[in-house]
Amino acid sequence: MLARTARGKIAAESLSGQHFQFLAEQPRPVRQSGSVRQEVAEIEESLVTNLQKLAEAANLSLADAVLAGFAILLWRYTGETQFDIVIDVERSITDGARKRVARISIPDDAHFMQVLVSTAQAKVAAAAEDGLDETQSSLWFWAESRREPPSLLHRELSLDLGLSLEETERWGKLVLWYSADLFEQATPVRMLQSLKTLLEGAVTSPQTSVRLLPILSDEERTQVLSDWNHTESDVWRGECLHALVEDQAQRTPHSPAVEHEGARLSYADLNTRANQLARHLSAMGASPKSNIGICLEPSADFAVATLAVLKTGCACVPLDPKYPADRIAHMLEDAGIRLVLTHPGTLRVTLPNGVTRIDLSKRRNEVDRQSGENLDCPVSSSDLAYIIYTGRFALPCRSSELQRGLCSLLRDERSRPLAAVLFAQF
Repeated sequence: MLARTARGKIAAESLSGQHFQFLAEQPRPVRQSGSVRQEVAEIEESLVTNLQKLAEAANLSLADAVLAGFAILLWRYTGETQFDIVIDVERSITDGARKRVARISIPDDAHFMQVLVSTAQAKVAAAAEDGLDETQSSLWFWAESRREPPSLLHRELSLDLGLSLEETERWGKLVLWYSADLFEQATPVRMLQSLKTLLEGAVTSPQTSVRLLPILSDEERTQVLSDWNHTESDVWRGECLHALVEDQAQRTPHSPAVEHEGARLSYADLNTRANQLARHLSAMGASPKSNIGICLEPSADFAVATLAVLKTGCACVPLDPKYPADRIAHMLEDAGIRLVLTHPGTLRVTLPNGVTRIDLSKRRNEVDRQSGENLDCPVSSSDLAYIIYTGRFALPCRSSELQRGLCSLLRDERSRPLAAVLFAQF
């Protein structure tokens, strides 16, 4: 039976009561529907011929070779080294009582020919037994022309996963039967392809360790080793944060960009408000490549202010309102800040001469009169995006990030709202 383990995986219980991991998508329901489906894969004539030659060298059959491959595949998928598989069930169907069960073991250091021989020996041992009447395995293998699996002919037999081999004079056909309650269609399709790939590898190199036999097709190998390992994206190369926001506002204007304590801004709202504030900052003397302080609590205004500063070609310098006065004074002087964006009561220090405080709440009407259209300001991905100061020393350490670095951060966190990324960064 299948049961879910403590780690949330699906496990299958064999005749011996041991558990081995399956790639089943669903846990076993309390009441199974009994629906069994199939996926089919043809074995090319060349592979059939080579498998027959390989098996005949050990005085065995094509079915023995396929069963060995099936057991190895289960081992590779699950990591378990022993399986109880119902085989040679013709006599069971005749008398309606007996079942032949082969206990197949896969040593970690074995090669295919060794597993082939041991699998045949397990079949011989199973044939000598009287059968097991009270317990049954959910794994099946049979090599015959019957169009339906034994579990469908005799409802008292359970089938979670079964493989049948249909032979003709020139080719073979693999049919993987599976419980629709436990497996999605993609899993047996992938398992059949993996089995064919494994058998092809065994024919090419029968003395290769079963650990090293291939189970990925060329397409799957390319996907795993190449497609899923791309660590760069041309879409983000050379971009700036404000340009990405502008593009997003064009594509999905109503998508949420900022969500904080009940306040919500769409990308269109964020972009419009940032454009208005950026124009106001330019009018206040903000010039490209200068630094602007932002002393605000995490809020929608913080996100708007950050984006507005970047639109002017300037770099953001976050100033924590909780910092002591001497630390803020050092940061203002070290970064050459001449403008500080804040709210009334947030920045409780006296600013030195030459530094202008811009209280956003007081200037709301003035800012709202500005145009909300995008600015045409020359900003490069190699320009500074922000400067931060860290450490608890008298003179904190300064570090900075370029526009392209901030864009890379957003690329990695693209599933999160923009404001959440900015708050976490600053």
